[in-house]
Amino acid sequence: MKNVKKVIKMVSSMMLCCLLVANIFSSHANAAVTSEAEPNVQLYYAQLSGPGEAAYDSYLGYVAVKNLGFDKNVVIHYTKDGQTWNDFTAAYVKADPNDSQYDIYSFNILAPSSPITFAVKYQVNGQTYWDNNNGANYHMEYPNLVVLGKSVVKTVKIINNPSIIYVKNLAYQKTVKIRYTTNNWNSYQDVDSKFYKAANENIDEWNIPQNIPTGAEVKYEVLYSVNGITYIDNNFGDYYTNW
Repeated sequence: MKNVKKVIKMVSSMMLCCLLVANIFSSHANAAVTSEAEPNVQLYYAQLSGPGEAAYDSYLGYVAVKNLGFDKNVVIHYTKDGQTWNDFTAAYVKADPNDSQYDIYSFNILAPSSPITFAVKYQVNGQTYWDNNNGANYHMEYPNLVVLGKSVVKTVKIINNPSIIYVKNLAYQKTVKIRYTTNNWNSYQDVDSKFYKAANENIDEWNIPQNIPTGAEVKYEVLYSVNGITYIDNNFGDYYTNW
């Protein structure tokens, strides 16, 4: 009988140890997933900016950096010829009103009618973090006008064309709406946007509806619904205007 009790006690102890080990591994796994889902630096989006068609002036974009410290350095590491690399220091814009973990930085790199390859470097607290597009770097040249990173949907104005909505092509079934107000959001109306074309296999273009009122009092945001999730582009909290 004593031997049986000893065996039962030993088995119980082993089971308890296994549970503790499993919990430890589970905690580490969850931490890894959280860390991967919330990078310390990530490109929001980048676009060409210029007077028309293939004769553009520059590349502009916005970067999200996690607010890990007050003293930050955000740099766009880029090349126009694939050989000579340069650094461009991005400028602080404001805290992201849609995600309090992040600050917004902007850049505008002069590169007339030239392709560009780049990555984002973030230095803070003696550490350096990169967004290099999972090792592939970001590459832009005409006719690929926009790169979407953290931004799943973004409204832009390029080469003197009317504003265009760019969305990540996450599924075939999707809807894009414009939500606008004329009384500072005391009330609003939704208007369906229409699909224009596929910019490439990863990004679709949608048109801004023509029946949105114009005027200084008009503000709007873009709602992109896909796979049961709605993504909102409200111009980093400043909304868009329709003059």
